[in-house]
Amino acid sequence: MNAIAPRKKIGPVMASNPRETAGDRLRAARERAGYGSAMEFSRAVGVNATTYAHHENGRRTINTEVAKLYARFLNLPVGTLLAGEELPAFPPIPIVARIGAQGRVQDVTSKSGTVQKVELPAYTIDLVAAPIVGDDLYPAYRDGDVVFYRDPREERFNPEELSGCVCMVELNDGRKFVRKISAQPNGRFTLIAFRHDVPDLFDQIIVRASPIELVQHALPPRLSNR
Repeated sequence: MNAIAPRKKIGPVMASNPRETAGDRLRAARERAGYGSAMEFSRAVGVNATTYAHHENGRRTINTEVAKLYARFLNLPVGTLLAGEELPAFPPIPIVARIGAQGRVQDVTSKSGTVQKVELPAYTIDLVAAPIVGDDLYPAYRDGDVVFYRDPREERFNPEELSGCVCMVELNDGRKFVRKISAQPNGRFTLIAFRHDVPDLFDQIIVRASPIELVQHALPPRLSNR
């Protein structure tokens, strides 16, 4: 199944009411994500409308597999949806600039003095990590950077829908790469290298793929202890 980002970026969800049910949390998360009705969300996730309505109103229990599907679409950890596990309330990050053509940075100014902010996504708790070793992926990544993605053994993405994205991919021969992937007309893929001196891989069969969702860039040693 494919993971689709929510219509609105949603922040941490807290279980403030001890009597709150999984259905209550599902309905609240669905509304926060921008789905105006249960029918609309059931169509998006591909679940029978009546079944989904019973999940929201508590007439049917939400099993773990279905909860994983809902959580993927709502960008929430399964534990938050099923058990009301609290997420840390990360403070919003101020937006101080915008990056445009040719990488040019423009400072953000406001006559009213208000500062726009962006929230860290709540779904980071569901990601796995892999550190970059060496500089073969430079300039995209450097030695010591860490990339975060969803375990492709757990999350089923359609590689064709990830064409143009940088992904963690597993090929049919067992090799794994972090590359930008491009779908070919024959149903196979090109794995595009980050450097000109590293060859692209053509006509590859991708078994699993997961997009790189977050990157933690390593600081130079002289700055890392600040």
